[in-house]
Amino acid sequence: MASALEREQEKERLGAPDSRVISGVFDPSSIAASTVVSRTPTIDDNYDGIRQSQYSDDNKRDSTGEHHVDIEGAKREFAKLERALTQHSLKDAKRDLEKDDEEERFDLREYFQNSHDANVANGVRHKHVGVVWEDLSVEVPDIGSKVHLTVSRLDAIWATLSYPLFYPLGLLQANHPIYRQWPTRPILRNFNGVVKPGEICLVLGVPGSGCSTFLKVIANQRGAYAKVTGDVKYAGIDSDEMAKHYSGEVVYNQEDDIHIPTLTVEQTLEFALDTKTPSKRARLPGITGKGFNEEVLNLLLKMLNITHTKKTLVGNEFVRGVSGGERKRVSILEMMATRAHVVSYDNSTRGLDASTALDFVKGLRVTTDILGQTTFVSLYQAGENIYKLVDKVLVIDQGRTVYFGPAKEARSYFVNLGFKDMPRQATADYLTACTDPNERQPQPGATPPNTPEELETAFRNSKYFQAMVDDRDDYRMRIAKEDNREQEDFKTAVLEAKKSNVSRTNPYTLSFLAQIWILTKRQFFLQLQDKFHLYTSYGIAIGLAIVLGATFYNLPDTTSGGFTRGSVMFNAMIMTCLDAFGEMPTQMVGRPIFLKQTGYKLFRPGALSFANTLADLPFSAIRVLLFNIIVYFMTGLRRNGGGFFTFHILIYVAFLAMQGFFRTIGIVCPNFDSAFRIASLIVPNMISYAGYIIPVDSMRRYIFWLYYINPLSYSFGGLMENEFGKLDLLCDGNYITPRNAPGQAAYPDGLGPNQVCTYFGAQPGQTVVHGRDYISVGYGLDPSDLWKQNFVVLIQMDVHEPTTTVREAMRFSAYLRQPYDVSKEEKDEYVESIIELLELQELSEAMVLTLGVEARKRLTIGVELASRPKALLFLDEPTSGLDAQSAFNLVRFLRKLAAAGQSIICTIHQPSALLFENFDRLLLLESGGETVYFGDIGPDSHILRDYLARNGARCPDDQNPAEFMLEAIGAGSQPRIGPRDWKDIWQDSPEFALMKREIETLKAEGVTRSNEDTTKPTTYATPIYYQLQVVVKRALLSLWRSPDYTWTRLFVHVFLSFFVSLTFLNLGTSLRDLQFRVFAIFWVSILPAIVVNQIIPAFIINRMIYIREASSGMYSPVVFAVGQLLAETPWSFVCAILYWVLMYFPMDLGQGSSGKGGSGYFLLMILAVELFGVSMAQAIASLLPSIKVAVLTNMPITLILTTFAGVTIPYPNLAKFWKSWLYELSPFTRVVAGLVVTELQGLTITCRDDEFAVFDPPSGQTCETWANTFVNTFGGYVQNPNATENCQYCQFRVGNEFFNGLNMHYDNRWRDLGIVYAFFGFNIIVTIVASKYLRYAKR
Repeated sequence: MASALEREQEKERLGAPDSRVISGVFDPSSIAASTVVSRTPTIDDNYDGIRQSQYSDDNKRDSTGEHHVDIEGAKREFAKLERALTQHSLKDAKRDLEKDDEEERFDLREYFQNSHDANVANGVRHKHVGVVWEDLSVEVPDIGSKVHLTVSRLDAIWATLSYPLFYPLGLLQANHPIYRQWPTRPILRNFNGVVKPGEICLVLGVPGSGCSTFLKVIANQRGAYAKVTGDVKYAGIDSDEMAKHYSGEVVYNQEDDIHIPTLTVEQTLEFALDTKTPSKRARLPGITGKGFNEEVLNLLLKMLNITHTKKTLVGNEFVRGVSGGERKRVSILEMMATRAHVVSYDNSTRGLDASTALDFVKGLRVTTDILGQTTFVSLYQAGENIYKLVDKVLVIDQGRTVYFGPAKEARSYFVNLGFKDMPRQATADYLTACTDPNERQPQPGATPPNTPEELETAFRNSKYFQAMVDDRDDYRMRIAKEDNREQEDFKTAVLEAKKSNVSRTNPYTLSFLAQIWILTKRQFFLQLQDKFHLYTSYGIAIGLAIVLGATFYNLPDTTSGGFTRGSVMFNAMIMTCLDAFGEMPTQMVGRPIFLKQTGYKLFRPGALSFANTLADLPFSAIRVLLFNIIVYFMTGLRRNGGGFFTFHILIYVAFLAMQGFFRTIGIVCPNFDSAFRIASLIVPNMISYAGYIIPVDSMRRYIFWLYYINPLSYSFGGLMENEFGKLDLLCDGNYITPRNAPGQAAYPDGLGPNQVCTYFGAQPGQTVVHGRDYISVGYGLDPSDLWKQNFVVLIQMDVHEPTTTVREAMRFSAYLRQPYDVSKEEKDEYVESIIELLELQELSEAMVLTLGVEARKRLTIGVELASRPKALLFLDEPTSGLDAQSAFNLVRFLRKLAAAGQSIICTIHQPSALLFENFDRLLLLESGGETVYFGDIGPDSHILRDYLARNGARCPDDQNPAEFMLEAIGAGSQPRIGPRDWKDIWQDSPEFALMKREIETLKAEGVTRSNEDTTKPTTYATPIYYQLQVVVKRALLSLWRSPDYTWTRLFVHVFLSFFVSLTFLNLGTSLRDLQFRVFAIFWVSILPAIVVNQIIPAFIINRMIYIREASSGMYSPVVFAVGQLLAETPWSFVCAILYWVLMYFPMDLGQGSSGKGGSGYFLLMILAVELFGVSMAQAIASLLPSIKVAVLTNMPITLILTTFAGVTIPYPNLAKFWKSWLYELSPFTRVVAGLVVTELQGLTITCRDDEFAVFDPPSGQTCETWANTFVNTFGGYVQNPNATENCQYCQFRVGNEFFNGLNMHYDNRWRDLGIVYAFFGFNIIVTIVASKYLRYAKR
């Protein structure tokens, strides 16, 4: 060991960092001021250890008769760790200095010494929180031990109907009503214990024993449980007060790693640090918040050795980013950044290699001791070196405490109970094994406890239980004796860390406004970094604007351009507002991250809603402005600055209102299907009752109130008032009655005294229609109301098919991946053996979506094993997340496969010595992917150990070779053993030369075998028709087991049809009813736009599953695409029939010459539209990479197709350019034409009194004489032909006269139906081709 002088010189040479700035994230001064002299650590050359617990005097033992920490051992361990980290850092610093002279080294000694002394000197308070629990019990709803279907169709229907009632009630009361519908069962029973500041408690138990539940409850996360009883206190503070005022000080780190995948590691940690930056009172003088956070960030990254990932995306199962182990370290560091002092880590070493796992726990040991944290941690397959670092162990068996006490005495306790000791087995694995009936073994002649109840009774009768009680009582007495000084110091420290404008009762560090600002920055960069989405959204907005502007290009200031001005504004508003639909799935996807971070008390839930809006403003404001500029000036709306900016403001405010609406739905709804149901319930009504399709005066009296609660109605009304309030329109063209046809001269060319302008608001004898009169008569609007409720209030990888059972998932793999000539019975029998091997019998009928992390891991392995691979079997970290027994069983099975001739390549993390020696050979890599050893391991790992010893690294007899070899090559924080790089040692070794010769031999043998093998290789194990059969069966079953999804599809069709029928109930034969019939038919073409939004997410999620399965060569992309469509087809038939029944008959359609016989055509066309909608959704989804982009793209496609269908813009008004291709290209052109001609053919029209155009004939002429030429040319009829004044003209006599001029023909209706089905076929082809070539696999 270097001398103190040498170390000081080295420190001066390299430039040690000023580690004082780190003090706020870890409070090294976490020792009461009165105890500083006698009990705080002095870390210098004469003391290589860490502090002794302030709750034990130097010469006093605790109630168990031992120190809670082995002081001398702790000194040695810390000294080793400190030297290792310091030397490792020196090595890194030396290397980095060559690259950057400004890079500072990470010196653990210097950091803790300086930060501690500086904080004590500046009076920074400590936060010590010991945890005491007494008779702690937890209960959950008893819904049965096996879960097949989580919800039935009736449950889904009931949830839809009751949600408006239960959701508000759930906000007002602590327990959701659903919990009272089920009896409860206990999952934790009468737990007792105490963990003091500076102690680590290791929680052990087999999967399902209750470890995660205990860790959550001890971290005061109780919301997921029906009932929690007993007493839990934190430094004497009860759980209710802790949850209300100090919940950010007690946190839980879940097993799954949930992050925003498109943020970098640096951005993820910076956000957590920014929301927990302490106030100046809790920082050293002169240290800014920014500087503080930068230093802490660098410290955290160095602690777990992931500095190199700083600028790398975090990623997830589908977005490429850091590795799984690195992502786990990000999760750990994110929780460390919360500065909490009671921390629960749930299996946090899952996915980490042995050296990194050891470094992590060593880091916990240091932070726990120095900072006085209270640490709970559960670990699977914890090595002996890790186990030695913990103070106490809690062993759980089926929800019962079977041991709680000193870690170093736990093994002897179970041996003394009569269980056989397993010297080669790690202590943590041994303790867990003692709770497993399949693994534990009694000593010869002994009868140890055999059930959880007996084990619990034995513990309660032991000296360790009484020692725990004494220790707990002693801790309570000490706190009381010191007048709750620890509690008061804790409260004061928390208060001092808060910013000055934060309430003392507020659990957050920052104010609400500060949280909004930090969240706004994060959300802004999230959008800015998503370039593809950004460019796509702007491109779509500009493209739509150009299409809309070109469609209504340069509208004239005449009555011919009057109605179409309304169409422009309505379409512009709807296109902009529906762009916000993508907010709904975005909120759903981000919910797990939102719940985790609000659980850490990083920010208030409401802050994110404000931040989302603020962050989006720069992007959406510019996007909508560009859209509005193009539309407004291309279409020739009233061209002046005031008119445009009013137009822009009204549309943008409507967009913000709808954005808030969709975000609110995304927040309050439990899943996408329920959110989609609510959206489909409200959005069509917003469109229908905005005042354009149906003017308010024509709305049914029992539902006209929808107009007044609709934000779009105020926006559209404002747009109309802004445009027409100062606009005069010249009456011309089709609005003059009677008038000349081309080539006629029976009537004056302009508006004469015996003619009338039929435009709404026209005055007799006037050639100009005032815009204000037009909107007053036609829409009931008043320009003086332009600015009245037009401002609204904004509201704000283990991948499997989730609905299959465990058995079905394995059979699916076996059916498609084992040879086709193997019988189904043989495949099923093999699957059963795999289920038994992986001990999944109890879960064999459970759906995948109900499985925990550990069970999903076993299922993933089972799916691969079910394929019965003939060549190589690749397994990537198969034991990660498994308990020791499950891991050993798995490796034992792999051993059997290998014995039968199967070649297996397997990566493995944290293997025990027993596990490790089951492998034949080892490929050991160092950083950079360089090989440092490849060869046999040998019994007791003697071959590997001999190789290491021969090159200067002797493995101690009591150490796990799998852990030692990583330490030897310098894989963790330890420097490598020996002066040479192990890569160079390997390349100079005789083993390397022998391996090269063996490779040449194998290559030669491979060439010989390949010449002899004449078998034609195939891509898939089974023929395509068999693949289709199996895949379609699973897809159909999946939909049947997804009642929320299928009920949503049914609900959308039932509700939409019902509400349209309610709006147009019992239509008559007037002109207005004629228009309403067309609008009702037009809603059929709207149906795909709604269906698409549900189908797209389902298809993309299923594609993610397919991508994983395709990597194993299960089935072809053609089968996937066709299977998805065929699975949806039965539901498409049901939906079409329901829509048809609720549409056709309530509206009393079929009054034309086709009669009710036309209903069959309606059904066939609606079915065609339904199939087209589903296939179009799947085609769009197959072409695009994500749900977010696909939903964004869906809106413009459907809007363009419906806009050019001949309803919103009649065929005569379309420009020749659009008529020539887009009109013909839209399938909805055929839909509307076919249904309109079938309904209106031969329909007799009878005008109401207010629908007649009234004019006076010239003197001496009757109405018939004067208007006869006009009527014979343009159709319609004169109600009073013999009258000499007040002639009453009705525009149409029969429905044919309405559609004849709209390029619709009754004789073409069957052709139109066939064309729609042809579009359906085209979509299928697109989906198949895109699924084959565009998989968008990111990993």
